Amino acid sequence: MAEVLSEDGHEVFLESSGVAGRDRVIDGPFDLVLSEILLPDLDGIVLAQQVRLAGSRTVLVALSSLTEDSHRQRGLAAGFDAYLFKPIKASALRAEIARQLGRGTTIVAAPTAAPTAAPAAPVATARRPRGVLGGLVVVAMGIPFILQPLGVPNAASYLFVAMGGAFLISYVRGHQYVYLIPMVTLTSFGVALLLPTWIALRPEAAAPTFVGVIALGFLVAFGLAPDRRWPLVPAAVLGAVSAARLVTGWSPIPALIEPFLVPVVLVGVGIYLLIEPQSS
Repeated sequence: MAEVLSEDGHEVFLESSGVAGRDRVIDGPFDLVLSEILLPDLDGIVLAQQVRLAGSRTVLVALSSLTEDSHRQRGLAAGFDAYLFKPIKASALRAEIARQLGRGTTIVAAPTAAPTAAPAAPVATARRPRGVLGGLVVVAMGIPFILQPLGVPNAASYLFVAMGGAFLISYVRGHQYVYLIPMVTLTSFGVALLLPTWIALRPEAAAPTFVGVIALGFLVAFGLAPDRRWPLVPAAVLGAVSAARLVTGWSPIPALIEPFLVPVVLVGVGIYLLIEPQSS
């Protein structure tokens, strides 16, 4: 593949791993990146997402033997501008690169595996705005500053609802599970803070209701993605704490630790965002 593109006048750089390719693209600039999906260390879907989150607008072209429409849609949602199926003829590859960039010289980062000769494969392309989540989060941060001078009660708490909405939009756009957990956690946290301003709650019911709403958030996460069962664990723990406090007035969590419960949940969500390796 590199030989074919070099003969066409392109300047080609090769990387044999996803991490190396990602770092090289982000350090750029490159005009086009040609990437396999099934890479040994960092799959192409995550590579595309991380390149886009880094702000790169480089044209990304996927090349994969995963030819089902669901794989194609997942690739396009992750940030690829085109999704090519293997095996592919050199002529089809040349045509797609020319279509993406015009007929100028370009720098191409490609996997080392060479394609085998076969009839031209279907090509799917889609362009989408970059930095969507980052933009939505910044917008969400401004909402409390708009609501506060308008006299909206507990305006600061709307920040969590707005940020949950940012992750919701990102989840709906790309169906990436990594966005689902912060979406339900931040939204439920904000709703729990705002609930006393919306409805009258008995003083003894305020704390267990707060924890119970967050537990419901994790149940929603499980309902939206039932193949991932781990949200049932925090849902059960938080639900048990809420029920015990509501029914008996006694909390199984010591008073000195209880104020840290929600911050621990939020910090845990942040750590989850940092370490979640897959998007599906």
